[in-house]
Amino acid sequence: MYLAILSLLAVSFMLFQIAVLRELRFQLSTVFTLTPLLFSGVLIFIGLGSLAAGRVRASSHRVLAWSSALLPLLLLPLFAVVIALSQGLIDHSSEVFAYQVGGRAATVGDAYIRSILVAFVAVGLLGYGVVFFLQGLIFALYFRESRESGVLSNVYAVDLASSGFGALLGGALCFVLTPIQLVMVSSALLLVNLWLSRRYLRMGIGLAGAVTVVALGLVAVEATTGSLERLEAPR
Repeated sequence: MYLAILSLLAVSFMLFQIAVLRELRFQLSTVFTLTPLLFSGVLIFIGLGSLAAGRVRASSHRVLAWSSALLPLLLLPLFAVVIALSQGLIDHSSEVFAYQVGGRAATVGDAYIRSILVAFVAVGLLGYGVVFFLQGLIFALYFRESRESGVLSNVYAVDLASSGFGALLGGALCFVLTPIQLVMVSSALLLVNLWLSRRYLRMGIGLAGAVTVVALGLVAVEATTGSLERLEAPR
């Protein structure tokens, strides 16, 4: 059960991370530094979540239950925040890319570079960072629980192996799915994880059912109305 839960979580988070990376490269820039900045930002938020787990003791099951319940509800709204903040903060008044015409080079504008960095920090703090903070919190609590119970004492790096599989799966799905659709798949996997871990987390069936209905409603609204798609590329 531990292995199944950790694997599903790792794949879900990796799919969301790939979706965010693709979206930011579209909304902000294809500047080569963006990818390592994003991965570094993700690791920072995971680290902060892990540190927060150190403050949780007797109520770890309750924190895990509420975190697992919140995640499927957060992905699509936070992805919308990522898109909206990126579009609102980027400065298109200066040259976007360096190019050369007739031997004369045009450089990237300083205002544009600054707006990329400001937007990148904003979407991290107010958008995707929340998801990866919860990832660090959840994984740290699960690892502590499993270490104290001895369940995973002879199993190592299951989260890394699952993340690697998630990266490969996300890379394959990138050929057929848009970033928004990747987020929808990630939300669906988090719902599967919610039901798989419900009894272990002592979560009532009413809470799990309510989260499922709302999360599937968000996915259905996007699938039928394309609200995020219109926000993503309004023109």
